[in-house]
Amino acid sequence: INKGVIINCNNYATVSSGDYWMWCGGIAGESTNGIYNCKNAGLIFGGNGLGGIVGIAGGRIVNCCNIGNVTAAETSAGILVRPTGCVTIQNSFNVGMVVGGRYCGGVVSYLSSDGDQELTLNYCYNLVNIPKGGLLCTAGGRTVIISNAYNVDNTFFGNGLPSSATVTNTGLINADGTFPNGTPYLDLLTALNAWVNANKQTYLDTYNVELKNWVMGDNGYPTFAD
Repeated sequence: INKGVIINCNNYATVSSGDYWMWCGGIAGESTNGIYNCKNAGLIFGGNGLGGIVGIAGGRIVNCCNIGNVTAAETSAGILVRPTGCVTIQNSFNVGMVVGGRYCGGVVSYLSSDGDQELTLNYCYNLVNIPKGGLLCTAGGRTVIISNAYNVDNTFFGNGLPSSATVTNTGLINADGTFPNGTPYLDLLTALNAWVNANKQTYLDTYNVELKNWVMGDNGYPTFAD
């Protein structure tokens, strides 16, 4: 379990959890205190609880991306499988294929029906078709707050949301990272950098984290500037 803050970490290696239940991710298996400016480009595969960035986490996941494929027998996600406590995910995106048996989500897989869990998604993007939920598969009746979140198709929430959920300004994004007409930004790269520039000083003052800007990578999707 990582109890520190993870900043500026990239993974390009294959990560396997074996056949047993084990929280596993490209950046961390379990984290409790924040993940910032991190990217997974490695293949993640195994049993259950597999996330492109992290398996189970509390705190904040900010300015992160997953471009690696995630394949699990049961639960999987592009960014985070399951929150513990209150989790906020901001300015992060998934372009990796995510495959799972029970719960499978492009950004988040599920919230458990037991325990104290709350999820906030703000400026999050999923660019691949994931029928069980591009943004979130299962909310488990927990508190969910979603704003400015975009998915490649209309399968935003695989199993729906509780009536208590707050959802504002969700929309579509194309698989190539461009937005349909009428969206404030031209493409994903522009949107990511606009958020970073608007929030950079706040994160430096509040969390002592310097948010990194993005450039276009060789694969046609944003990556971190040096």
